[in-house]
Amino acid sequence: MRRLIRAAAVCAVFFFAAAAGAKEGAELLRGFWTQTPNAEAQFKQTVLDSDGEKLSESGGRLWFARGGKFRVEYDAPEQLLLVSDGESFWSYEADLKQALVRPLSSLGGGFLAALSASEWGELPEHYKLSAADAGEGLRWVTATTRASEDSVREIRFGFDDGGELRKLNMRDSFGGEVRIEIANWTRGASESRFVFAPPPGTEVVADE
Repeated sequence: MRRLIRAAAVCAVFFFAAAAGAKEGAELLRGFWTQTPNAEAQFKQTVLDSDGEKLSESGGRLWFARGGKFRVEYDAPEQLLLVSDGESFWSYEADLKQALVRPLSSLGGGFLAALSASEWGELPEHYKLSAADAGEGLRWVTATTRASEDSVREIRFGFDDGGELRKLNMRDSFGGEVRIEIANWTRGASESRFVFAPPPGTEVVADE
């Protein structure tokens, strides 16, 4: 079960992001948010420690839709599934037959939670945003949390010339970093993607 709790913690790091502040940075994020009410994409994720040493690599596919709905499926052998229906958040590990469920609000926001927000106005109060120098062929936006208790201190969004979100670099309060590469955006996502029912025999733990 400790492994399942850790998986939920990694999810919280993965999803933390929102925006406010400098006009140029806000417009980059708002443009993508406005043009992408629901979508799916592929991703690759690398986790680094505070010394820059690689801790893990993984990848898979993600979906999101307005109303706080999202789904992340990690490729084998990870066998980790993360699903939000807009109210409840599920973390399910198939190989352990264990699921953790908690209120979506307890995650404190996040990357996919931000993209799936019902209104853009829900986002600006939580983060300061500024345009950063170009690099890696992308235009970068830096989001810095306003809340001292947030585990993720800074998120850098990388957009290509067409306004597509391609990279996310997130740094936590301990100096660790999560780097995510996103590819093959497809607009549209079926509502069935955001429904999760624990398979028979699954141990379910509710975390309030």
